[in-house]
Amino acid sequence: PGHHPRYRIAIVVAWLGSTPPWFAHFAASAGRSAYLVDWLLFHEGDLSASAAPGRAHSPHLPANVHSIDLGPDGLAAKVAFGMAKVLGWQGVSTRRLAAMFKTLFRDHPRLVAEYKPAFGSIFEKHLKHYTHWGYTDADVIWGDIPRFVELSELEGTDVFTWTFGDQRALYLRGQWTVHANTNRINHVWAECAHLGAGLMKEVQAKVAHEAKRKNSTKK
Repeated sequence: PGHHPRYRIAIVVAWLGSTPPWFAHFAASAGRSAYLVDWLLFHEGDLSASAAPGRAHSPHLPANVHSIDLGPDGLAAKVAFGMAKVLGWQGVSTRRLAAMFKTLFRDHPRLVAEYKPAFGSIFEKHLKHYTHWGYTDADVIWGDIPRFVELSELEGTDVFTWTFGDQRALYLRGQWTVHANTNRINHVWAECAHLGAGLMKEVQAKVAHEAKRKNSTKK
């Protein structure tokens, strides 16, 4: 059906580990949104037996679902350097942050999800050709998304998220949140204490907690 003439959304999925058994269904459903959405799957190593390195189309992935291999511990480096750049950190601080993320993501891959608000900064160079970017989880089966996204959401909304019956709760859904691709919106996460100025302290605390847990388990 071609592409939308004005808007294009990149939905980012950061995945660590082997693909789940339902992955083929997720990918097939993502292909239904080709008119409006590209899906960028960032991972370390082969996403599947047929995944090609770099930004390439696997023969088993729809044309709008892109497999992007970051290599061993590449996601930790990507997260650390992307966030540090916005925060104005350089040198030792950035390398230290990358080392801690490496430890954290190896022990608890699910913690990558806590940094979803910063994906616009972390994956900036991959998003430059899109009007919007967002994030989701790989355990969602999608339909024809262009039928559900309102033009008003793309034209006049900085951030929009979808919910299911709990509209009174004021938070962004990890399953589907979309941002306008502008510097102001992409950097807004830096104003959050635990993601901005307090990021190093927050990650240090998580690493220390994990080390303490491991030591207590050995005893």
